[in-house]
Amino acid sequence: AIVAVDQTGRSVASARQTSTITAPRPAAGGAAEVPGRAAEVNVQSRLELPAGNFQVRVAVSDPASGAVASVFSDVTVPEFDRAPLSVSGVTVDVRSPPSASPVPTTRRVFRRGEQVRALLQIYQGTERRDAIAPVSMRVQILDAKGSAVRDQSLPFTEKTFTNRRADCVITLPVANLPAGEYLLKLEASLDRRTAGRALRFAVE
Repeated sequence: AIVAVDQTGRSVASARQTSTITAPRPAAGGAAEVPGRAAEVNVQSRLELPAGNFQVRVAVSDPASGAVASVFSDVTVPEFDRAPLSVSGVTVDVRSPPSASPVPTTRRVFRRGEQVRALLQIYQGTERRDAIAPVSMRVQILDAKGSAVRDQSLPFTEKTFTNRRADCVITLPVANLPAGEYLLKLEASLDRRTAGRALRFAVE
């Protein structure tokens, strides 16, 4: 069961679904063979939300065992259609070994042998008619002490945008990072306008 509430606690959208999931035995070296880590199963659902700030609340129950779990998360939906500059939320995919296909994940703790990418989109108002302008994306990775282990700017020219949006893909250098917690900061800038996202992750 999923519900999105606004800042007053009023329900804006909700969904309920029943999913049959399977968790096959992992291959040698798979995530489920790491002590203390369960098999990873991804279940997707969808809510249609207007622009604004919301809290999304998700509850999952297992009818066979009666177990119930829940999680809350704050979500900001920009005005993708009208804002001169906005960015989507960050999604993460991972593949291990390198020859495997990327798999979307909600996991935020990664091992050195995994290839991890953060993905988001940059928008320049999907219903606007003004000219597309170049955008600069500043990418920072900060360690637990706030020191930058990566700080660079990526250019997105007018040709990068299709239908007034551009894909931004960031490879997280988990193989080269010491074990610990990190913060990925992404800030897009266009003239004096900025739009940003942040993602916490850890390397073990």
